[in-house]
Amino acid sequence: MTVYVDLVFLTNLAVDGTVLLTTAKVRKLRPGRTRIALSAAAGAAYAAIMFLADIPYLYTFGAKVIVSAIMVWIAFGYGGPLRFIRLFGAFYLVNFATLGGVIGISFLLKQTGSPWGSVTVTEQGGCCSIGRCSLGFSRRRSPCPSGCFAAPPPAPKAGNGSRRCWRT
Repeated sequence: MTVYVDLVFLTNLAVDGTVLLTTAKVRKLRPGRTRIALSAAAGAAYAAIMFLADIPYLYTFGAKVIVSAIMVWIAFGYGGPLRFIRLFGAFYLVNFATLGGVIGISFLLKQTGSPWGSVTVTEQGGCCSIGRCSLGFSRRRSPCPSGCFAAPPPAPKAGNGSRRCWRT
């Protein structure tokens, strides 16, 4: 597979800019276009550098949080700890909502196969899929020993036809 770093940069620039503008709208702020552009460019540069430099630290959770905090600081300024935490939380909520919308639209537009085709039910007690893992924690007790609530397993080919590890 070929990855074009310039397209990674431009795509991330557009998405980061959109997320930052949405965060500003959610928090009822009007930051300058230059600040939003610089912040989006910082996020896009981080995404591009991940492909160009072989620095394992760039892939860690801490590095991603630090880069997103720098992006929020560039776009909106500091303004005190409470304001910054609220902006940071709003930034992540907008990011998660955007990701959920993208995943939902991709499942909606998927034309062949089941959306659960990549889900694997493990014997160790979790439901794992490419890109996400559900550990089965719930406030309700699960009748299933693995505690899986994420997705139905593939339909049985033969046997009694029970769905052992799925609740609605």
